[in-house]
Amino acid sequence: MVIIREIKSSNGAIHYLLREMESGAERKWIPPKSLKKTQHEDILYHLGTLLEQQAKLRNKTVPEAEDSAAPDLTDSTVRAVSAAFLSFKEDDGLAEYTRSNWQSCLRARILPAIGDMQIQDVRPKHILLFLNSLKKEGLSHGTVVKYYLVLQQLFAFAKTFEEVDEDIMLKVERPAPRKDEPVTNIVESYTAETIKKILCCLEKEPVKWQTYIRLLAYTGMRRGECLGIAWDDVNFSACTVTIRHNVGRTKEKGLYITTTKNRQTRVVDVDRSTMFLLLQMFAVQKGPWVFENAKDHTQPM
Repeated sequence: MVIIREIKSSNGAIHYLLREMESGAERKWIPPKSLKKTQHEDILYHLGTLLEQQAKLRNKTVPEAEDSAAPDLTDSTVRAVSAAFLSFKEDDGLAEYTRSNWQSCLRARILPAIGDMQIQDVRPKHILLFLNSLKKEGLSHGTVVKYYLVLQQLFAFAKTFEEVDEDIMLKVERPAPRKDEPVTNIVESYTAETIKKILCCLEKEPVKWQTYIRLLAYTGMRRGECLGIAWDDVNFSACTVTIRHNVGRTKEKGLYITTTKNRQTRVVDVDRSTMFLLLQMFAVQKGPWVFENAKDHTQPM
């Protein structure tokens, strides 16, 4: 349990003192002037969570002995700060797919490399050596940049929560492509001729797949958005579909339904042939979703 005290100085400035009751560990937090008072509660909650995690970690790693020195519970390993970082981002509305990707990057390579270091001891050279090791491993430039961006977010979080005095990632340049790795900005897309061939082949497929592919081809909606269409979103008379949901799937969470990528609802026009296919599906389905799950009609595919 963590107790939080707000302390106001004579000049009106405030700071907070957090104390973990079981271990007695304390930490002081001075909120940056750029933060509004309404944002303090959220950050203090996560600081308290981090303090509890640190106490549990120390209790596990330090043997209980009468003559052992009391552990410094104010230290923070990269591993402990990463757990608080992911928790904070999840509560802050980070998309589940993005959170899962960040967590995978941390677990796969970042934490095995620097997870046991105290975060205030990490220097730019450690990050550079880590990123160079990814290049030597043969990972693509895009993948290396993804690890760089996760580290950038992690250390910005640590700076905000005063786990480090400076954001060391400001001193680490974004990785450049390897000289032997081709770089292209060409966006791959189907030609009109290829689309015609696909639609021709679709004529022999079940109505569900005809509808699904035609919606993607003619509206440009994302895969998850297409799977997130409910019958309430289909306007047969106006020949439109309202995009308001996105269906995703991660190993940790399984199937989940969320908002669109930009969290905005939009209406798209649909051609009459595709609307006729939707009408055929509507006549035989029982669930609320256009592309319903075969095992559970109350869930999307």
